[in-house]
Amino acid sequence: MATMKLAFCACAALAALTLSGASAFAQQPRQPGAVPVADKVFDWFPKEAPLKDRRIYVEVEILTESTAHDQYDRLTGQNFRYGERFGNKVGNLIPVRFRIFLVKPPAGGEETTVQFAALSANPPRLTLLPVPNQDWHVANQAVLPAGEQPVSIVSVPNVVLDWGGKEYQCSQMIQVTALVQTFKDPRFRLNLWLEFTYAMSRLPGGGPDWRPLETPDFWVDLSSVADPGPQLSTGNTDEVEQLRPVMPAFVLIGVGALFALTPLIYWVTRFARRNLASVQALDPAEQLWRTLKPILSRSIVDNNPRLYRISNQDVAAIVTAIGVYVFRTDGVPINAWTVEELLERQDEIADGEQWYALLKPLKRRVVQLGKRLTPEAYGRIIAQIRQVCPEV
Repeated sequence: MATMKLAFCACAALAALTLSGASAFAQQPRQPGAVPVADKVFDWFPKEAPLKDRRIYVEVEILTESTAHDQYDRLTGQNFRYGERFGNKVGNLIPVRFRIFLVKPPAGGEETTVQFAALSANPPRLTLLPVPNQDWHVANQAVLPAGEQPVSIVSVPNVVLDWGGKEYQCSQMIQVTALVQTFKDPRFRLNLWLEFTYAMSRLPGGGPDWRPLETPDFWVDLSSVADPGPQLSTGNTDEVEQLRPVMPAFVLIGVGALFALTPLIYWVTRFARRNLASVQALDPAEQLWRTLKPILSRSIVDNNPRLYRISNQDVAAIVTAIGVYVFRTDGVPINAWTVEELLERQDEIADGEQWYALLKPLKRRVVQLGKRLTPEAYGRIIAQIRQVCPEV
């Protein structure tokens, strides 16, 4: 009786329970590929002992309406959330049940005891608390309705295990039910198992001989497209009204409207270009003075139109604007000319001598050498520009 109480107290240590799953995606040593996944997995332990001497039986499954409410559930008196065997999406709450049966030893043998604390600190294992993990974590209590727990551990003493046509007398059955979630890529299966330690004998010093145990691999099928409803997994074959695809209809309507409206769009656009939206190009002189006016406005000295302090950057803008004006007026790209070329070819443009006289100091002294002219010199140049191209 004392041994059973001790085992029950060990099972109640929730923080020590460990659930491993990180290596399913990080290293994938157990990925089954296209092998069919069983609805329930089970096995006998310890593996190193002959089958007749194995006294720990473990089974793992997802709780559905068809797997709950059996004789052991009635013994525990628990109520469960139901899940789906297939089609679980990312973030679904998946109720997984682990049952651990401890078969009674032969007369005079040592009772089997288990504990869940030894492996809790070894990565990549996950303690069954709301703690994130690479693959799995347990549901946060805040998202669950009142009375529902993320993890429940119940121990039932003196149960009978029916297996393989035989009955096994068990000192206890430990039932662990965990609501787990994963946020891994749903296109792959994900492995889940429980780890704990057990003792079936004692060391020479008298303490338990603790050994590690991993429950059988349980693969959870995830899906990025399946609806996690009851129709598929419970075998419901009732007809369901299909949603009509609306996208092809919208595409056909759009294409038809495009063909129907193309002539109308063409003639409306043509009419608008000719009559409504015609924008006359700026006169060359107007375009030149649009550049000059703001420069002169910020450069004038004491509001005297004969004195200007023009920055070298503004001088470069003036030289460029004059070149554009001459090109639009005479078709000659003087912006590409040097001062010497301007002297030699001034007869190719209207008012060539005047343009040469005002451009020479601007191009050579300011643009090329980076020097500055006096306010009086800038005043004379602006007066020359006004003479050649009156302000508009």
